[in-house]
Amino acid sequence: LRVLKKGDVIRVFGSDKIAQDAMPVYWAEYHKKRIKLGIKGKYLMKESARKYLDNIKRTVGMIQIRYLPVTRPVYIDIFADYVVTTVMVSGYYVAFVIRNQYIADYYAEWFDELWKDGKN
Repeated sequence: LRVLKKGDVIRVFGSDKIAQDAMPVYWAEYHKKRIKLGIKGKYLMKESARKYLDNIKRTVGMIQIRYLPVTRPVYIDIFADYVVTTVMVSGYYVAFVIRNQYIADYYAEWFDELWKDGKN
C-alpha cells in the first residue's frame, strides 16, 4: 500500500478462504489501512471466499468483488508497477514480486478481461 495513492486501485485475483483464514488479523488491518488511504479494491475471487469478502464489502467498503470458479492455490496482486504472485502450499506461502510497468499493465489487462466473466 505504500506505493499507492488516494484513488488508486489494487486488483487481486485468485485468493480463497484458505488465505483469509490463515491471517485474519492481517487482512482486517490491511482493509482498514487501505480504506484510510483511499485505495480502492477490485477483487476477482474464488467462490469459497464469498462469505468473508461480502462481509468486508458491507462493513469496510471501497471494494468491488466478482467471483470465478477457480480452484488453484495462487493469488495475484496487481498495483502500480508491481505484480505479486503468491502460491499457498501445505500451510506455507511462496511469493515472488515483479516490478515492471509493462508487465503490470499486461496483467491489469488480463484482470480486466477476466472481470467481464466474473459473477456478482
